[in-house]
Amino acid sequence: MIATLQHAGKHVAIVSGDHLQPTRWLAHSLGIEDSYAEMLPTDKVTLIHQLQQQGKTVCFVGDGLNDALALKQADVGIALHDASSLARDTAHVILFDTRLDQLIDLFRLSDHLETNMQGNMLSSTLPGVITIGGVYVFHFGLVAAYGLFYAGFAAGLTNASMPLTHAKDV
Repeated sequence: MIATLQHAGKHVAIVSGDHLQPTRWLAHSLGIEDSYAEMLPTDKVTLIHQLQQQGKTVCFVGDGLNDALALKQADVGIALHDASSLARDTAHVILFDTRLDQLIDLFRLSDHLETNMQGNMLSSTLPGVITIGGVYVFHFGLVAAYGLFYAGFAAGLTNASMPLTHAKDV
């Protein structure tokens, strides 16, 4: 799972309150380059804030009481189902299974949503821009304006139904 995330361009790090040596060993055995150990809850929040200041989007996965602040600070906070109630309450996403490989499906679903939303924006604004430009530059009439409106409407309707065709992919 970690190799798949790294291959997709995601930077993976371990941020833990545990001792340095076990944290480094775990990171090395999983193929993770960056690990942060002996982190207090406020240290985790500071690290996330620093990454956000660098323009990075931070996804934090946690399960304990000491992860609640970091889950709240992260752009996307993910708690495991058996996490503490405070961690579940502050998380944006709760995984109802203990398998972390669900993250791959979550990111894939997020990418599909982003693509679909861009298509929605394009199909709702482009016909209007073309119509306004066409009226002033090409002297479009009412028939052309209606044609562009309905073409945009059809494109938007088609794009809005696209998640139904991708539901089997995720």
